[in-house]
Parts: sequence; structure tokens; C-alpha cells
Amino acid sequence: MLFFHALIALLLATLTLSCPPPYNDMRFIGNTTHTSYDLIQAVHLNPDFGWNELVIPTGAVNQGELWPCGDSGVAVVSMCFRDAKADAELADFVFDSVNMWLDKLNFPSSDRGHAVKFRVHIKPDGSGPEMCYDETGHWNPINDSNAVIIRSDRGLPYKAAATVGYRKTDARRHHNEMYLNPEKLEEGDKVTVAHEWGHVLGLSHEHRRDDRDDWLDYKCENVVGYEEARRRVEDAGVHGIDEVCESAELWYRLGFVGYAFTKNLWGNDEKAEKVTRKGPFDGNSIMLYHSYQGVGKDKDYNKYTDVPLVKWRNPGHKTHPKGRTADNCFKYRPLEDVSDGDFDAIKDLYPWTG
Repeated sequence: MLFFHALIALLLATLTLSCPPPYNDMRFIGNTTHTSYDLIQAVHLNPDFGWNELVIPTGAVNQGELWPCGDSGVAVVSMCFRDAKADAELADFVFDSVNMWLDKLNFPSSDRGHAVKFRVHIKPDGSGPEMCYDETGHWNPINDSNAVIIRSDRGLPYKAAATVGYRKTDARRHHNEMYLNPEKLEEGDKVTVAHEWGHVLGLSHEHRRDDRDDWLDYKCENVVGYEEARRRVEDAGVHGIDEVCESAELWYRLGFVGYAFTKNLWGNDEKAEKVTRKGPFDGNSIMLYHSYQGVGKDKDYNKYTDVPLVKWRNPGHKTHPKGRTADNCFKYRPLEDVSDGDFDAIKDLYPWTG
């Protein structure tokens, strides 16, 4: 309970400062073909993916962008639980994961160099957070109309899913959402949920950066669903499997979620995911998938040859090995914290200017 009150104190802190408007060209994982609803359905249609999280790309209208400045001049990321059930099942994961970001960000200020904060509204008696909806199913007006709705979804085949960046919305039609499966979340999965908060803030996957091949080796053939996708491609005779491996759009059309690894995005291949981090590749980013995610069913995740992603032992060069060996690469385990590079990315997206 002490932790809860300490966290809430941070969440509710208010400061007055200036914040620049959202970058006109700052769009995150904009999907010009599919809505968030379409992709939520895709999650349920692919129950064998077997990994931690799936990002829900934003739709064609009001694509995900930076969270806007509030009246105080701070970009406020507001949140609420869908209902008391979601609160009871997910509060520890949600608040622990937010606290991971707060430990790194602290308060928005000139010293910290950023202008973003989280907010949750607390019940008058201090017993806990206000729910998004009241018992009649109507929006609770105490909450911000653009709040991220935290939903408990036992039907979700994964642990977590979230929209990327900010979607302009109102209390009647929400587009800022996080889905968590309480039956799949385990002790320690605050890291998984913290990864989702990175997406909510606008961060894209580190392994989808344009320069990722200088730091990582990616093998499309090791991703779950590859063999079935290859068979469908061969039967159709329109595209080659190499094209599919490079295109998020083609992966999706085939009904698979291998697009989570591609550098090219949704029919907009000239704009690979390099927009949210101006600095060098961050091998410690909480936004980086680890070696054991998305491994195909016929693969042995104990072998460095069989996992989708490995790190180069001598990274950062435009010329890198053409194949994996025990001497030139290694598997890496899940990361456990928000990195300094993640912090730098937030300062880049939401800089302090006051």
C-alpha cells in the first residue's frame, strides 16, 4: 500500500512548463490499411504465435503520434482500468511497469530534460483508482476522455497488446488501449507491460530500426508461421518468400504476425522504423525483442542457429558476417529495465523547453 501511494504521488504531480507541439512528421507504425480492431482480430486468429506481446498498429485516420501537451504544458499520458475486474487482476502489473518508467524519468523538468508524465485519477476516499466506466457502462467523467483503457482479456493469446502513440479520441470511441491477459502474465512480467508503455509513449521496436542489421542478425525462416507462409506464397505465385520477409504488409495479408520483425512498414517501405530514436542503436532497450521471442515450433530455441534474432559480437559495422557462427554471434535473454537509451528517446520525443 505504501508503494501504491508513492506511485500515485508521482502520477499526480503537476508542473507548469512549456512543451513543443507534436512533430508534423512524427507518425508511429501508421497502418493505412487496417484498423486497430482488424489487428485485434488478427491476434485472436493466430493463437499459436506464442510470445509476449503484439503491437496494435494504429489506423489510417488520426494515426498514432505524440501525446499532446495539456494545459500545464506537459504531455500527459492518462490511464484507467476498464472495470473493477481489470483493476483487481492487473493493478500490480500496471503500476509496477509504470514505476519502471518513473524510476528512469522521474518528474518532467529541466534537470530531467523531458516533458511527459503519467496520470491516474484516484477515488475520493483514496481506496484506489477510478474506473473508466461506471456500473451502468457509461464513461466515468472524472477520467480524461483520451485515457488509455487497461482491459483484462483472457481470450488474448498473448500476454499483452497496446496501441502505439497517441490517437485523438473521446469518451464514446476509444483508440488508446492496452490489453493484458491475467492468465498468461507471470511474476516478473512487469517488464512486458513496461514494453507496452513504451509503445503507448510512441516508441517503436528497436529491432525494426533501419540500421538493425549492423547490430543484430535476423533469420525470417526461424519465425513461427514461416513454413506455412512460404507454402501459401508458393501456391499463390505472386510474391516470393523473400519479399514477404521484408514486408509487414505481405506478412499481414498472409494472416501471420511476422511483421513484428520487419523493418519495412505497411506499404510504406521507404520509412523504416527509425523515426523514434535519433541516437545509436540501443542493445539494452526495453523495446528490443529478445532471442527467444517468436521462435518457430519446429526450431530449437537452445540453438543460436534456430532463433529469429541474435546479437553480433562485433556490432556497429556496415559490413557484418554473412552467416552465424558461435564465434560471431550470441543469443540474448529478455531485458529487465528501461534503458538509458529509452530515456534519451523520450527526451527526444518530449523535450523540455521551458
